Amino acid sequence: MTAMRLTRGYAREFGLFTASTILFQASRFLFALAAARSLAPEDFTAWALVVALLVYAPSLLFGVTNGMSREVPILTGQGLAGRVRRAVDAAWATTVLAVTLILVGAAVVAVIVPAVVSPSLTVGVLASGTIVFGTQQFILRSKLRFDAASAQQATFGLVALITAAALALMGDADFRTAAILYGIPLIIAILAGLVVTPPPIPPRLVPGEVLRLATIGFPIMLAGLVFSLFVTLDRWVAITLLGPHGAAPYALASLIAAAMLVVPTVVSQQTYPRMAIARGRGAQVGELHTMARHQGLLAAGLVLPLAGGIALFVWLAIPVVLPAYTAAAPSAIILALGFVALAFLTGYGNYLNVVGGQWRYLAAQVTGVATGAVLMLVGGRLWGLTGIALGMAASHVVYGAILRAVALRTGLISDEPLVSHPAPRGDEVVDR
Repeated sequence: MTAMRLTRGYAREFGLFTASTILFQASRFLFALAAARSLAPEDFTAWALVVALLVYAPSLLFGVTNGMSREVPILTGQGLAGRVRRAVDAAWATTVLAVTLILVGAAVVAVIVPAVVSPSLTVGVLASGTIVFGTQQFILRSKLRFDAASAQQATFGLVALITAAALALMGDADFRTAAILYGIPLIIAILAGLVVTPPPIPPRLVPGEVLRLATIGFPIMLAGLVFSLFVTLDRWVAITLLGPHGAAPYALASLIAAAMLVVPTVVSQQTYPRMAIARGRGAQVGELHTMARHQGLLAAGLVLPLAGGIALFVWLAIPVVLPAYTAAAPSAIILALGFVALAFLTGYGNYLNVVGGQWRYLAAQVTGVATGAVLMLVGGRLWGLTGIALGMAASHVVYGAILRAVALRTGLISDEPLVSHPAPRGDEVVDR
């Protein structure tokens, strides 16, 4: 696929993956609400901290799965089936090693400090499960198996809705109960994933391949973390400038607008392996730029109606449903428009990763975060809630412009993974 067109097959794939992603995210949000309802305040605080830690758990793989998700489609495009298997095996071996170290570490902490047995084991088990689930998703998406990836996400979402309802109906639960009920859908989803993408037994750890993938993926992983900071930085600025009470309307506006990120994220996840396959087949800069531009057009075209719907909702419904948060309406509308601009330009991040410019991508994101912080602080001091929203929206435009400029000035970088493959041997060539 040289250009992202919403063909019938792609539309079906996109619809399934979007729906499963929304279900996956919604079920986690509803589980958090159920935990808030049923847990004592101190238990809920501990649970919220555990959930926050789970976001960073995949970072313990040091970017190996991120590197694998880039290399697998590139190697597929080059017809090197043996190298694809080697990259996937390295990702699985690293995952098994990380999970083993986490569980052993959690057990040691539990023995040394008996008072934290439950939190220690909870963090260990849930972090391990989160890492395994993430590895499975990376593998499935890198192989364009989005139907299977969607099924796994939907499995988690459906079971999590059931366990969230059970937790809410309890009315009075403890930390351990919440952890068990959250772990059930995670384990079932992992088992479903093992059916469609079984790991090698025993896992084959090739240190050289692991190091190669980590070298590629570490800056990509960091870029993901920086992007998470970038799209949530406004909430921290609002709390800093306005205090917890004054920032409450902005927090609502930010949460509503940020929901739009699901669509460009899904488009990006589906474009990325296709762009990498094209790169592996020998696509040059012009074709890859076209794919990046088409990704942006598709994402922005899908997000724009959402922005309109959000604008109507916050302008008409919030004063009626949540009159105390009426001040959130202007900020939510401004933020929604900013996310449209961001969606239009994010395809160039995929381009930089595919051509070997992942460190440039990371530098562009760090620049965007710094610029955004300045714009939001200045806007917040001048115009309060609306000023922070204007600063955030402006930072999206500035970041996107920087990203596009960097991408248009970056050609095919001759990094090791793209130029040093050994000559194909028998089993390394895909049957045609």
